[in-house]
Amino acid sequence: MAGPNQIPGPTAIRAPTLDLKNHQTILTQLKETTETASRQRGNPLQSYVKLGELVDAGIVDYLGGTVSPGKNIGGGGISSVTTADSIQGDGSAGSPIELVGDAASPGNNKYFGTNGSGSKGYFSFPAAANVPTEIGAQWTQVPFGSTLALPTNPVLRVAPRGGTILEVRIYTIGGVGSCVIDVWKTTTGNVPTSGNDITGGSPPTISSGTSYLNNTLSGWTTTVTAEDVFLFTLASVSGAFTYANIVVRIG
Repeated sequence: MAGPNQIPGPTAIRAPTLDLKNHQTILTQLKETTETASRQRGNPLQSYVKLGELVDAGIVDYLGGTVSPGKNIGGGGISSVTTADSIQGDGSAGSPIELVGDAASPGNNKYFGTNGSGSKGYFSFPAAANVPTEIGAQWTQVPFGSTLALPTNPVLRVAPRGGTILEVRIYTIGGVGSCVIDVWKTTTGNVPTSGNDITGGSPPTISSGTSYLNNTLSGWTTTVTAEDVFLFTLASVSGAFTYANIVVRIG
C-alpha cells in the first residue's frame, strides 16, 4: 500500500509463472515500478523527472545533445529574456520585466517619456500656455466705405473662457475721427444693461484720432468668468471713420 505522500504504481505486478511472456511482463512491471518510485519519493523537490517528460511538456528542448529552454517555460522562472530600448529585467523575482524608470504609483496626469535631460521615466505634463482670448465687435456702414453714423446695432458676445482682461483696443479705417464705445458685462443667461458697465465710467474713447489702447484699465472690472455676456455699443461716432473695431483681450 502506498504511503500518504506516495503515488501508487500504475498496475499490480503479476504473479510469476513458467510462461516466458509472463516473465517479460513481470520484469517490465518491476522496471516501471522502480522508475516510478525513484521519481515519486513523496517530496516533489527530491523527485526524479525524465528528460523526455520535460521535452514533452515544452519546458526544455533537447536537440543535438544540447538542452535549452522550451516554449512553455515553467518552474517559477524564465531562463533568459532579451530586452531593448525602454524595457529592462530578466523576468525573475529580483529583476521583473518593466519600463526603465518605472514606478508603482506614478501619480495622476503623468506621461512616460523623457525629460529635458533625456532621462526616461514618468513626468508631469507641462503647464498649458496661457494664450489670451479675444472678443469684441465691429461696425461698418452700408454701402461699405460710407462714413460711420448712428444709429448702429449693439453687439452681444459670450466669453469662451474665464480670466482677466489684459487690454482693450480700438482699430479704425477711414481717417481721423472720434468715437465712444460702451462695454457692459453680466453673467451667462442675461443681457447686460447700463448698470453692468465695467469701465468704471471711462468707456473706450478716441478723441480726434485713429486708434485706442488701454492696458492699465484703471477703475475697470477686469475679472471674467467663462460664458459671461458682453454688450458692445457704439455710443457716439464722428469724423472720417468708415470702420471701427473694438477688441477685448482676456488672459
